[in-house]
This record gives sequence, C-alpha cells and structure tokens, in this order.
Amino acid sequence: MGKIGRKIFKYEITILIISLLITVLLFTVLSNKYLTFKAKKELLEEYAKIEKIIDKRVSGNINKIKVSQNEFKAARRFIQSNIVVISNNRKIVYRSIQDMTVKELKDAAMNNGTSKNTVVIKKEIRDKKGNRIGMAILGAKMEDLRRMIRLMTISLLVSMTISIMVATIVGKKLEKSITRPLTNLTNRVKNFSIKDKEKYDPIKTGDEIERLDEGFREMANRIYAYDTKRESFMQNASHELKTPLMSIRGYAEAIKDGVVEGEELDKSLDIIIDESIRLTDIVNEILYITKIENKDEDFVFEQRDVIHIVNRAIDNLKFMAKDKNIDITFEYEDKIMRNVDEEKLLRVFINIIGNSIRYAKNNITIKVVENKDLRILIMDDGIGIKAGEENKIFERFYKSTGGKTGLGLYIGKVIINRHKGNIIAYNNESGGATFEINLPES
Repeated sequence: MGKIGRKIFKYEITILIISLLITVLLFTVLSNKYLTFKAKKELLEEYAKIEKIIDKRVSGNINKIKVSQNEFKAARRFIQSNIVVISNNRKIVYRSIQDMTVKELKDAAMNNGTSKNTVVIKKEIRDKKGNRIGMAILGAKMEDLRRMIRLMTISLLVSMTISIMVATIVGKKLEKSITRPLTNLTNRVKNFSIKDKEKYDPIKTGDEIERLDEGFREMANRIYAYDTKRESFMQNASHELKTPLMSIRGYAEAIKDGVVEGEELDKSLDIIIDESIRLTDIVNEILYITKIENKDEDFVFEQRDVIHIVNRAIDNLKFMAKDKNIDITFEYEDKIMRNVDEEKLLRVFINIIGNSIRYAKNNITIKVVENKDLRILIMDDGIGIKAGEENKIFERFYKSTGGKTGLGLYIGKVIINRHKGNIIAYNNESGGATFEINLPES
C-alpha cells in the first residue's frame, strides 16, 4: 500500500469511527428523551384508567375505596408502572409498588416528575363535584428504559461494527483502484525520456486522475514535437552555416596557397565578404528566432498607425526595388490605428516586401482592407508559389529558388502570431504570389 493509499485508509477509518461515536451519542441522547416522553405518555394513559375506576368506586370518601390489584393493573405497553393513591390526609389508600419504595416515588413526584432513576407523574383526584379528595402518583423505573436503550445501542454498535468491516474491505478495493492508476502515472513520469518517444495508452478512470494523465500525455507530445523541431532546426542550421563557411574556407585557402591572383583574387575576396555577411545574417536570425520563440524578446504593444509602418518598410526597400526596376504601389486612404509592436511589425513588412521584390517581374501592389479585422495584402506579378509550398515557405530554413536564409518568412509568422493574428500565402489571379496578413481589432 502506497502513502496515498495509507492516508485514504486512515481517513476512511477515522471518519467511520467519528461517525460511529456521533451516531451512538445522538442515539443515546435522543432515545433517552424519546423513551422518557413515551413513558410519561404511558403513565398518563394509565392514570386515565385509574381515574375512571376511582370515579366508579368512590362516593366521596377515598379512604373507603376497595380495588383489587387486577383492576388497577392498566394496559402496559412497554414499561412496568408503580401506582400510589394518597388521600388528602396523606394516607396511602392504595399502592402497587413493585420495584420502588413509596419514598422514591414521592421524591420523584416532588422533583417535577423526574429524578435520576425515576419517571413520575402526579395527578389530583377529584370527586364529581370537583373537590380534591386525593392524589395519584404513577412512576416507572429509569432502569427499565435504560435497559431498552442499552439493548438498542448494542444492536447499533454491532451494525456499525459490521459496517466498518464491510467499509474496510470496500475501502481496500477503492484504495487499489485509486493508487494503481496513480502508481502507473508516477512510473510514466519517472521513466519519461525524450529519446524513447514512447506512446502512452490512456488511463481510464473517469476522474481527475484521467485528466491528469491527459495533461501528461499532451505535455509529452508537445515535448516530442518540440524535440523533433529542435533536431530539424539544428540539422538545418548546421547545413546553412556549413555552406558559407566552406565557401569562405575554400577561397581563403586558395588565396593563401597563391592559386588565385589578379582579378580572380579580388573576386575571391568579394565572395568571402558576401559569404561572411550571409553567415552573419543567418546567425543573427537564428538568435532572433531563439528569443521570440522562448518569449525572451519583449513585445511593446502600443497604438500605432499601420499605414505609417508599411511606408517605413517601403522606404527601407526603395533602392532594392529601384535596382530591379520594380514599382511598388501602396493603396490606402487614411491612418489605421492598431495595438502593435511597431519595430517588430516593421521587420515583418520588410521581410515580406523584400521577398516579393526578389520574385516580382515589374510590380508589387499593397492593399489595406479594414473591416473588423485588418487585412494587409502584398501582391507581386512574379512566378508565384509552387503547388504544395503555401505552408512550407513559412517553415524554418525552407528556401524556394532564389531564397536567402530561409528564416525571414518564419520570423514574420512568429511575430504575427504574437500579435494574435495570422499570415497566409497563395497565388493571385495574375499568377504571382499574395501574402495576406490579418491583424485583429485592437
């Protein structure tokens, strides 16, 4: 039995014992009160019969009454009563004392009808004219009542003991049904390994343990997915870093060995510089991805004009567009305010518009459509997106023909997602590519 099982068992037994004690206590108190009430009621019924007998036999002087023991023996339901009839001059004219003395009966009568050992009622006896001619005292020993209470208490204790035994057996089985899945779940957590990528069967209990297992399996799947992405990222990153490094190393060794001279030497140095710049860009983008994915990069959301941010991106890229003879047309009407991080959104627009410039033939058109959400459409007249690549181009290190690091669109997607928006790509009617950015209402 595990620690939880022992705790459950202790709590179960403790609750049962407390319940038993409370039940016995309440039962004893309430039974005593009920039986005392019942006894008084029985005594009152007996007195009503005694009163009828006396009324028949007494003609004015109670001292001359003659009644047999059988006549005064009232119908007793569950108690043995004791009867004393006393005249006005305190003479005992009748008594049927069985297990009480007359003194005990009188003492109880003087004590409001109840003493430690006796339940008593006293009633005045009057003649037909209403004159008081004596008194009747009826009493019953409390021991009779207590004997009944003890018998009922013993029966209750036996029943409760049997209940405890049954509850213990059921509790043991219940404890196993709880601790078994918990033990199973504990072993899963202890033995969890990223390398194994084990598939776990669900634990079916229909309670919080099942939900806890669901949470564990979801967490494990997310860890496996993250590890798969990490491995893919490391493989892609090493490949992307390896290519410029090999180029730099090759040309550097050629220059050192004197293999290249004159104009070839200048070309080799230009290649080394270009590859160094490309290598720096890849490293910087990898570092930036690490920041925004791990949420170490703070986003400062403020009300900013999205039109102004798009214009900033166009200004940054105008010389690149001019070199390729690409016209950029931006269609807009007025300011559009949204809660955004301006610098990070600017990076998204630079990446996407720059990507469009590389593939466009002559024109790039940017449209802004404002409804409840804000849609920014960046459309070019290039070769478009190959079938099946609409989602792949947003993956890390995925490069189409003519691509650079393969990280720009991925970074754009992460930034837009952090803005609670989304970005998609598809081909437009002219055959070129369209990038659609959706930003939610502030």
